[in-house]
Amino acid sequence: MDYKFEQFNRRWALTNSLINISGLILTLFLQNVWLWQAGIFISFMLFLRKMPSFLKPMPLLLGYANWVSIIRLLMVFVLFVFYTALNDFLLFSLFLIAIIFDGLDGFLARKFNHVSKAGGILDMETDALLVLILSWVHVEQQRVEWWILIPGGLRYAYEILFFWKSNWKAELLPKIVRATIAVSFFLTLLIPFITTATPYIFLLYISGILIILSFSISIIHQINFKKL
Repeated sequence: MDYKFEQFNRRWALTNSLINISGLILTLFLQNVWLWQAGIFISFMLFLRKMPSFLKPMPLLLGYANWVSIIRLLMVFVLFVFYTALNDFLLFSLFLIAIIFDGLDGFLARKFNHVSKAGGILDMETDALLVLILSWVHVEQQRVEWWILIPGGLRYAYEILFFWKSNWKAELLPKIVRATIAVSFFLTLLIPFITTATPYIFLLYISGILIILSFSISIIHQINFKKL
């Protein structure tokens, strides 16, 4: 089952990454976001449709933790669709809830022994989508400069770049360091909803730069250099 999921996930993750990168580019040029939104919806519906076949028997078919992840995914998608109709305080509150839920699903997975590779991927891909959507919302509403889309979309660029790689090296940066940088970026992406004062936006820029450095170290580390 693990092998079948790995095969499915490699293809799906590449497709999902291409949808998000191409969707973002098309949106920037065409100023119409519905194609991107439709692509995301179809992509994740395909994943959720296949997900039960990769899980052991769990309560409510998918298990409590995965349902929390699905609720969080739906929140992010709904916010993406309706963000123009919501005020900044409501956007701040709802995106914050989506970030808090990120810890809840992991807690439930460990507590009820519902840990699975498919559930972990769903959680990780929801995180990636949340970061990219938050970055886009700020750029589209002119709160933050366009360059924040670079750290916001690096997860997808990384997936596309290393799709064909099968021999993965252990990450150079410790997991706690990478997790701390990621959480910092999550949280600082909320700042523009409540203030655009330079000292606070500076924190967002610092966390974005750290994300770029973290991915750059991973990319360089994963590339196999041959001796001349």
